[in-house]
Amino acid sequence: MLEFETAGVGSRMLARLLDGVVLWLGIMVLTLAILPLFATAFGVGVLVSIILVFVLIFFMLFGYWMLLETLMQGRTIGKAAMGLRVITVEGAPVRFRHAAIRAMVGFVDFLTPPLGPVAVLSVLASPRDQRLGDMAAGTIVVRERSVAGPVQVVQMVEPPGRAALLASLSLSPLDDLQYQALRSFLQRATTLDPAARAELADKLAHGIESQTGVARPLDLHPEWYIHAAGLAHQRRFAPVFPSGFQAPLPNSQPPPPTGRPVSAPPPPAPPPLAGGPGR
Repeated sequence: MLEFETAGVGSRMLARLLDGVVLWLGIMVLTLAILPLFATAFGVGVLVSIILVFVLIFFMLFGYWMLLETLMQGRTIGKAAMGLRVITVEGAPVRFRHAAIRAMVGFVDFLTPPLGPVAVLSVLASPRDQRLGDMAAGTIVVRERSVAGPVQVVQMVEPPGRAALLASLSLSPLDDLQYQALRSFLQRATTLDPAARAELADKLAHGIESQTGVARPLDLHPEWYIHAAGLAHQRRFAPVFPSGFQAPLPNSQPPPPTGRPVSAPPPPAPPPLAGGPGR
């Protein structure tokens, strides 16, 4: 698992409570103010109005979570207030399908009598603090880290002859969570089992492709695609580091050979990642 600080039961329940307050206030406003105006304007009968209320409640119980987690990149109003975000287990942003699965399984997690224990027990029993909806969708809920303080700099390496790829990745930068994921992977890659390393690199590269829309060349090993994406992120955001700090560019030493097919064994270990204050 990549190095994320997952959210515990307490913060998730508080976020859920805040979302519940927002959701039911919205339902009350719609049912008490907007629907009566709708019924008056269009001459809708009482029975139709009641049906519309139930349809509205059903839609909001599903739609609130699906739409907000999709549009707000894994957050809802409650999660944003508590500093939480939903991401995939590979560290990529959630898409509509992830949010939809979480919302649908949420009926089991939160509405199975007595309300709530299924979600709480599954989070407590999971090593990744996942409820059933997270397990089904392949997601985790993490605490968003502050970017105000210095973090360890990691020097990425540009694969030789891939300037065009780097330029394309620079136009579609990663978000901070995705950058943390690839950074964590590259720091730990040499300590991983070779099979696990190859599988995780492939998943992480696929997540980067999905977010940036920049396809990985078939003759480029996933780890070098990950290096290129991380370097593009560093070069784009170096000017906003605290106290005018500029992230150093990678060393000029040539990286291991590129041009290996996807099915080939992993290349030699990547160049050492430098540590120090900064990104």
